[in-house]
Amino acid sequence: MVQSTVKGHGESSALRFRDVCAELEVYLTDLTFELNSTRRNSRGIKRFLKAKNVSDAITGYRERVRTIKEDFLIHTAVDSRLVISDIKAELKTSTEALTSAIEASQQHTISNTHKNTDRICEEIRTWGVLQSQKADLLSADVQTLKERGSDKVRDVRRWEIYVKKHLASSYLFKCSNRLAWFDTYSAEVDNSNAPKIVRVYCSHRESNKLDDVIQQFHIDIDRLTNLKHPHIAQIYGVCRSPDFLAIIFHGTKQVSVRSHCAWLATDACGSV
Repeated sequence: MVQSTVKGHGESSALRFRDVCAELEVYLTDLTFELNSTRRNSRGIKRFLKAKNVSDAITGYRERVRTIKEDFLIHTAVDSRLVISDIKAELKTSTEALTSAIEASQQHTISNTHKNTDRICEEIRTWGVLQSQKADLLSADVQTLKERGSDKVRDVRRWEIYVKKHLASSYLFKCSNRLAWFDTYSAEVDNSNAPKIVRVYCSHRESNKLDDVIQQFHIDIDRLTNLKHPHIAQIYGVCRSPDFLAIIFHGTKQVSVRSHCAWLATDACGSV
């Protein structure tokens, strides 16, 4: 139809058709390129289509083609209707395919964005928790090192000690063959954010007189005060309350002198 019309109306008609087709081709090429470049951004697709007025642009091209057709004075109405119907069907099919592709791309992009957002938020939350835990541990370690670096044995009052978990009961032998018992607890102490071990001296048997317990308490203080060794629990302070005789140690693990000496003996035998 176009060929016959061009033959009937001269070279100018062919140039007009060619110009419109060239413009339409450039427009569709640019539109496809920009759509591909914005497909990664789900929110940008709708804004792009709205900003470019794609529907209005296509309508404009239709109007220009219709004007050219009217100027050509196409005589064969049946052929014209068939061709126009085919063009409309093709345009409709292309528009529907483009719309479907845009919607599918948009849903895919939004889905990936939501998935990545949840993952990133979870990683940030986990990282924050770990950093907070590391900061707490570092603060406690610094406080412990500062306290251990001091040779001062602090006098701690009964109400400054917060006993938490009972760790173990033990006893000490004396020359008189009497047993002076003590209990071991994990604890916290005022003015220190580092964990502590508290050894509370007491008398669980009638044979254990209070004087014997007090005597053993002072003997242990004298022995441990000047004992400096990285593998043996160091004294932080003492509580001399009559109803709560206690020695407070640094850290969360207590290694006694007897246990350390036994370990050294075992290690020496193994190396021989």
